Amino acid sequence: MDINFGLKPFWFWNGEMKDDEIIRQIKEMHEKGIGGFLIHPRQGLTVPYLSKQWFDKVGVAVEGAKKYGLEAWLYDEYPYPSGIGGGEVISGHPEFEAKAIEVKKVDTDGSGEIDLELPWGVVLIAAAYPVEDGNVQWEKKVDLSDHIGICHREKIYQESGLTYYNSKRFFTGELARGLHWKSPRGKWRVYVFLEVKVDRFKYYGTFIDPLNPAATDRFILSTHEKYKQYFGHEFGKTIKGIFCDETAPFTSGFGADMPWSPLLPKMFRERTGYDLIERLPALLEPMGEDTNRVRYDFWNTVVSAFVENFDMRIHEWCRKNNILYIGEKPILRSSQLKHMDIPLSLIHISEPTRQAE
Repeated sequence: MDINFGLKPFWFWNGEMKDDEIIRQIKEMHEKGIGGFLIHPRQGLTVPYLSKQWFDKVGVAVEGAKKYGLEAWLYDEYPYPSGIGGGEVISGHPEFEAKAIEVKKVDTDGSGEIDLELPWGVVLIAAAYPVEDGNVQWEKKVDLSDHIGICHREKIYQESGLTYYNSKRFFTGELARGLHWKSPRGKWRVYVFLEVKVDRFKYYGTFIDPLNPAATDRFILSTHEKYKQYFGHEFGKTIKGIFCDETAPFTSGFGADMPWSPLLPKMFRERTGYDLIERLPALLEPMGEDTNRVRYDFWNTVVSAFVENFDMRIHEWCRKNNILYIGEKPILRSSQLKHMDIPLSLIHISEPTRQAE
């Protein structure tokens, strides 16, 4: 990876990188005319991340840069995307873990009975809407919350034990929810929106909620402040900035391209004056005349909250400490880049639910 203003990445792969090897590579960069390097912990690292041993290795690189007149740039994560602090941010703080929305949509055929197996999570809305002449009658919603209960997905039969009497066991596991509803006559459209844990995302299984300002503050405390503790005297001198990598208000790749946070409904109401939960189906299909407004307000709230509660907080910390905030940003709007000093590359993310069908 070549950085476009004369930097090279300096990857700390493992504990076998000796101090003299670090200096040798920096000297060679200097001789080849490289202006500086990024110190990036990567997969395969055996030096404990954010330990004294880690900062000792970083210190060797910083001193080498100072000796040979190169710039040293920090990287804020191991490995990426930025925000989880190598797992430290969510350690002991499950309230900072990322959440996603999972949606179940079913159209009944008029038989009058529906059974749905649902993932384990917080039910945001469960409702049925009558369909008349091919049109969904949103104003005639029937609340199905009371028709949802708890069930187990796994069913296990096991034979073990010392005697015939206790050799047979039946177990169940994997919590889930179940919806059973006997509907009135006619056709119905059923929607269930659930808030679920993100548990299959990249290197740590989960991620942080980047709309939560307290999660960002813990990220800064566990990472940025640690670097300041060891190298604050070189901020703005040998150390020029810190790199943030691929943080976005959703965990794309988990299958959750619709941003979500437990804080989002309150943020939405405070910004718009009306309730989001009742209008969640509008994010997926036309739901009356205010569909476009709901979609615009949703994305506007998400982007604004992300910028305010993640980018702006880190950018302000960097300014106070005389270093630059740089990085690779998946963006929803170019305007958010004004809170980065040097955006190295941009990944434009579409907003598929913004416009009405």
